[in-house]
Amino acid sequence: MHTTHRPLAAVLTLVGAVLAGLQLVRHALLDSDGQQLDQDAMEAVWAGTDTRDTLLSVLGYVSIGSAAAVLAVCVVTAMARRNAGLAVAAVVVVAGANLTTQVLKHSVLERPDLGLGDHNSMPSGHATVVLSVLVAALLVVPRTGRPVLGAAGGFLATFVGTSMVVAGWHRPADLLVAACVCLAWLGAVCLVLRTRWRPALLTFLTALLGSAAACVVVVLIGVRPTDGWAGAAEAATVLGGTGVAFSLALTVAAGFRPVRPQP
Repeated sequence: MHTTHRPLAAVLTLVGAVLAGLQLVRHALLDSDGQQLDQDAMEAVWAGTDTRDTLLSVLGYVSIGSAAAVLAVCVVTAMARRNAGLAVAAVVVVAGANLTTQVLKHSVLERPDLGLGDHNSMPSGHATVVLSVLVAALLVVPRTGRPVLGAAGGFLATFVGTSMVVAGWHRPADLLVAACVCLAWLGAVCLVLRTRWRPALLTFLTALLGSAAACVVVVLIGVRPTDGWAGAAEAATVLGGTGVAFSLALTVAAGFRPVRPQP
């Protein structure tokens, strides 16, 4: 059967990510109630000095150098599949997402001082690094490898994301906008590539399991609700919500598959 390129999913991914990002900026950055809600969410979880040191030591491995190494593996994988277009797409997603995040954070977005300070931390650079390479990897690996990568990616993204919230580096909205940036670039490259999209339910389930495991690990390390048992539900919402959001982003990426040209 002849398989055709279906750009609708790519269009929806691109437009949906942009619109979601704009709404997050509008409510979490520019609105006083939204700023307060985002601040409260960040402060819902707490960790002692030893736990923070452990989390920050892991964050130290999240760098442009580590992203470049993973990206190189993505390029090799794509070329091994004899698909140079995928290799280029992986590079474009990672480079484009990280450049966009830095421009948005330092040159475009400004945080009005509505009582919580005016230092802008949106979008998260660390989250963009991690999510962009995961999105690129899910784009280039064979379909059978995506559930395993989804589990590893769900764990890594959630662990890094929650660590930054606990450390006070980023508010939850910073992480979500970073995910939107990565998905926007994914949608853009898939518009150019010959791709089709199929639901990746198994990858979603494995990503959720990985994310849940990351939440368990940070709790075992020493992350606690700031208000004790009274704040347990809010803390669980912050940790769990981050994991679900990242799992959904990874699932969208896992759904795109290259269409081989017909002879």
